[in-house]
Amino acid sequence: MEEYLAINKNVGYTIKDVNQVKEILESYFIKTRKIKNTNHNKFNILIEEIVINLNEMNSKCNYSLIETDQREMICSYMIKIAMYFHFIEEYSDITETWREW
Repeated sequence: MEEYLAINKNVGYTIKDVNQVKEILESYFIKTRKIKNTNHNKFNILIEEIVINLNEMNSKCNYSLIETDQREMICSYMIKIAMYFHFIEEYSDITETWREW
């Protein structure tokens, strides 16, 4: 990835931006794991927080950081974690309400 960004300087984002997205998604996993699966309100607040943070990152990068392929991977990751920790029972887009990417 670093080699690609070094070669293609017109992508609109940096390795630092990519790493920040990674940190946001890692924090989602850690925070979800800490929420008791009976506290759906706290989980919904977390989803909103994470999606808004990703919106801000994407906006900062002129909307080039999260494109269709990345969106699909991020949504799938977040949904699978929500299912694993029993916040949702079936595969459904939990990001759509706040997502701008």
